[in-house]
Formats: sequence, C-alpha cells, structure tokens
Amino acid sequence: MEPHDDSDMPEYLQRLDSFLTGKSQTTLFLELEKCGWTPEDPDTLSDEDLSRSLTDLIWSLGDLQVFIEDTDHLSDRELYNELLDYCDEQTVCFVGIPDAATHWSPIGSYGPEDVQIWLRYYASPERRAEHVVECPNEPLPPSEIPPYPRPWLPQHEFLPEEYDEVDEDGDEDV
Repeated sequence: MEPHDDSDMPEYLQRLDSFLTGKSQTTLFLELEKCGWTPEDPDTLSDEDLSRSLTDLIWSLGDLQVFIEDTDHLSDRELYNELLDYCDEQTVCFVGIPDAATHWSPIGSYGPEDVQIWLRYYASPERRAEHVVECPNEPLPPSEIPPYPRPWLPQHEFLPEEYDEVDEDGDEDV
C-alpha cells in the first residue's frame, strides 16, 4: 500500500480555515449551480421523477466530494427534502482535493431520536450490545432491515486504511 499523500493538506487546511473564519462561505446549491445543475422543486415532481432527481442530486453531490450515509430508512421524497435542506446550509467544499470529502447523514446529530434510528437500522449486533452496556437505561429498538435500500450510493473511504486504527493515545495501530 502506498503511503498517505499529504501534498493536498495545505490547500485543505486553507479552505477549512477560510470557512471557519467566515472568509469563504458557500452552499452546496451554489456549488451545484457552478457545475450547471440545479435541484428541482420536490412539490412539482411525481414520485418517479423525484426518484430520478434524487439520484441526480446524490451523484452530483458525489462529484463535489459530498457523500451521504445512513439514508435507507427514509423514502425518496423524505431524503430529497432532507438533502435540499442540507444543500442550503453554509458549508465548505473540497472539490479537487482527492483525500478530502464531506460525509453527511440525516442522523448525524446523534440526538436521542437519531441514536434510536441508528440502533434500529444501521448498528451491528456488536455495537447494539455495546450500547446496552454503555446506556442500560435507554431502550433498545428491535433491529430492522431499512425499508429503502440504496446500494448504489457513491462511496468514499474517508481515511486510507493505514489510518483506520487509532489507539486511545491517538497513536496509529498499523
């Protein structure tokens, strides 16, 4: 395996700093428009057309290096509306930096309701068991198969494999 290439790190840090200090603000709507694509109003779309527009939106976001996760519990219309709300928020984009990406999840706040959704649809049996030990007073919902599987979603490995394991001291376990 090739070592991780940090040549894009200065540009990544510059973009992140510009966003955090308010010097550079954008939305995904603006970035999509720069690419020549604008999401359609969901209220004007039939279910079939909305599914097509959702697919276009998800792949267009992937082109911007924005990858979505944990969405299979939402219908196409629910997901489309959630994504439109997300696309209207201020954000930072890392287009052109191969090892940088944004990951978004509709359950990313990890509030109580989001945790219950994660436990129901996405948590492995091991993580569910750990949750029972860590949070014995919280209910454990039954495990269910998400009703709207989307195996076609674009994927991006956030960190190279050699950075996957980090021990409690922050040291890599390679």
